[in-house]
Amino acid sequence: IFFRYLLPPLIRLIIETFAWFKEPDLAPLTLPTWQNSLFWFAGFFLILNSRMGRNVEEVALETAQRAWHRIRVGIFIAFFDLIMESFKKILEWIERFLYAVDEWLRFRSGETERMLAVKAVLAPFWGIVTFAVRFCVTLLIEPQINPIKHFPVVTVSHKIILPLLFPFASILKPTLGAWADAVATTVVFLTPGIFGFLVWELKENWKLYGGNRSPYLDPVLIGHHGENMRRLLRPGFHSGTIPKLYSRLRRAERHPVAVERRRRRILYRSRLHHVEESLHHFIEREFCQLLRESHAFLGTEISVDKLHLNVNSIDVELVAPTLSDDVLILGFESQAEWIVATIRKPGWILQLDPPQRVVLETALLGLYKQSGVDLDREQIQTLLPQPAPPYDIDEIGLTLWPNQDFHESLHYEIDDRKEFSPRPVPLAKTHKYPPIEADKLLVSHMPVLWETWVNWWQTEKEGRPLPPLLRELPRILPISVPNPDPRP
Repeated sequence: IFFRYLLPPLIRLIIETFAWFKEPDLAPLTLPTWQNSLFWFAGFFLILNSRMGRNVEEVALETAQRAWHRIRVGIFIAFFDLIMESFKKILEWIERFLYAVDEWLRFRSGETERMLAVKAVLAPFWGIVTFAVRFCVTLLIEPQINPIKHFPVVTVSHKIILPLLFPFASILKPTLGAWADAVATTVVFLTPGIFGFLVWELKENWKLYGGNRSPYLDPVLIGHHGENMRRLLRPGFHSGTIPKLYSRLRRAERHPVAVERRRRRILYRSRLHHVEESLHHFIEREFCQLLRESHAFLGTEISVDKLHLNVNSIDVELVAPTLSDDVLILGFESQAEWIVATIRKPGWILQLDPPQRVVLETALLGLYKQSGVDLDREQIQTLLPQPAPPYDIDEIGLTLWPNQDFHESLHYEIDDRKEFSPRPVPLAKTHKYPPIEADKLLVSHMPVLWETWVNWWQTEKEGRPLPPLLRELPRILPISVPNPDPRP
């Protein structure tokens, strides 16, 4: 009530009183007595809160908002586009001129020897001129005179670099003499344009990167030739880098000529080393670095110790000397048509407290998602009745032997359905094997949004309560490791 009915007339009363003190001759009344103040307050109250006053106020506000919208959208954006298009045209004209001279300096059939000699002499000098013009215009001049790029980056750069003018000139004076001041002034006043160019280009490139990035956490490229984990492990026409290298290595060992055998052995082992190096960088960047920067593992050094490449599997040894001397071994393997992940040896996981296990399990989920993992053995064991029976992963899905005598088998056929039911049904009912949801069994079906992923790690790094990453975080750690409680 106060803000709606009493505050507007009170503000106008204060304005009138202030006007009397500044210009007594222009004030409506001669004396700012309390009777006059009460009179003006009552007048403003009645006028502004009447039907007509409210209508006038709403019309005035709507008109002002509409006018500001037209100015902001119509004039400002048009002015912005005009500036950017003008400088774009200027740069385009300069490029056209440089390109025209380049075209003229090209050698063409039918030209005289004198013209060929002239072009041969001018071409190297013109190459230097072209580089100098493009460098000066694009990096030094255009960001300085373009007001859109100038504010605020170039302005701030000027403020930082300008105090260096006189010290820089004093350093150059013993060498350049009278030219020292001119050179120092030119360098100091043109260098900020480079910062403006870099900030503008990096900002736009980051927008392109964000626009082209998948909204979900998807498999990433690992190898030097653009292979992801699936293409590294699974044989195929354009995939199976590791199996193919081992196959060629075996053929090389059977070569009858010793020199050629040694050359091929070195070649293929070198290529395997390049794959190992790419995997090392990938796991360090997407897994170890996340843990080292996290709040739960603050001060804990976690790194990749060794990588073992096999024909259809990769074993990764992770060390954490501050936690334990034992190593954590992660395994990635190609089985049937699936990429399967597992923890071959828990190692220093056994030394973690519940918050650290939550962070580790989340980091493992992200690593599996970016590796293109389809199935996780630890998650499979948690979804089956305990104790988990022997099982195998084939082209169709999961095959289990509930009696552990391998006489009767159950099958979970993995396809496009949202839920997988065991077959045959009578045997599944006898041993109480439930249907399994696809989002719980398949790591590739667990939708992790990129924004949620980044927000989760930023929140954890700041030590605040963790938001939920998924509706239910999968159980990626071995069953022998205590379940982290509470879970995010």
